[in-house]
Amino acid sequence: MVQDMTFLPNTKQFISCGDEVMKGGADKSIIAWDFASGAIISRQIYHECYSCTCLRIHPHRKQFMAQTNGDYIALFLTNPPFSMDRTKRFGDHKVSGFPIKCDFSHDGRYITSGSSDGKAYVYGYKTGLPLCTLDAYPPLEACTGVACHPLLPSTLATSSWLGTVTIWE
Repeated sequence: MVQDMTFLPNTKQFISCGDEVMKGGADKSIIAWDFASGAIISRQIYHECYSCTCLRIHPHRKQFMAQTNGDYIALFLTNPPFSMDRTKRFGDHKVSGFPIKCDFSHDGRYITSGSSDGKAYVYGYKTGLPLCTLDAYPPLEACTGVACHPLLPSTLATSSWLGTVTIWE
């Protein structure tokens, strides 16, 4: 099952993430595809045992991020071999099997993430450290969606597992 997909900056390739069920097992993967032919370019991008629920392209750098069910966000290069940055992870939030989303701020300085504990987290891109948390929803109502406004830098939209949408300014 595909959880998310997005085009890479060159627009000739796109990436997808999810669980691929095959004979003899399951593959929790990020896959790079050729847009013109539909051929798989690489399925050797992410080598950890967690599936990913969200992919987002950095607005200014040649990187993308993936929200993992391992309770962290990982960064990858947008060019082959799509290497993972092993020095930086964003990981105070919880995923707990929910389809938690993440987003970059319009300037790329911040990363936002929902969390299964009902909070929204804001991380500093450079440090990887959490800068603030928002008590978006009650603790048993997961904050599954986050979206940074493309023009207003201090505006964030969140959504809950039960369908509530909140705007933060």
